[in-house]
Amino acid sequence: MKILVFLCTALLMTACANVQQGTQFTADDINSFQQGVTTSDQVRTKLGSPNSVTKGNFGEEIWTYYYSEAKSNGAEWIPVAGSFLTKTESVSRNAQLIFSPGGVLKTVTYSESNGGSDKELFIPPPKQAITKESVSNKDS
Repeated sequence: MKILVFLCTALLMTACANVQQGTQFTADDINSFQQGVTTSDQVRTKLGSPNSVTKGNFGEEIWTYYYSEAKSNGAEWIPVAGSFLTKTESVSRNAQLIFSPGGVLKTVTYSESNGGSDKELFIPPPKQAITKESVSNKDS
């Protein structure tokens, strides 16, 4: 019974972890906006409220959207082996949209970075024993 409880606990602890922050959007969302045409109301309708809004020197509004996500296979919870088996994936997106005082899109900048780690348990092959026969084969 103790083994069953241990196995169930280990299985539950290895569930995938997923952490998200910010406003979810893609490069396609940002590319759908047209400079000189798209309005701030249209952007708000598509993406929701920006993560931050600042005022420019000439009355522009600078909207910033960001999104980050990190996924893990959950193996970090497995005692000892978890540090060798954990796999992570991450993505980070940032978009800055500058609107004229009239609310029309002037400038767009977008960046995205992907990362992660892929750890695998490495077990070296066994060393070959040196015998008289293997030494004599090398000489020939």
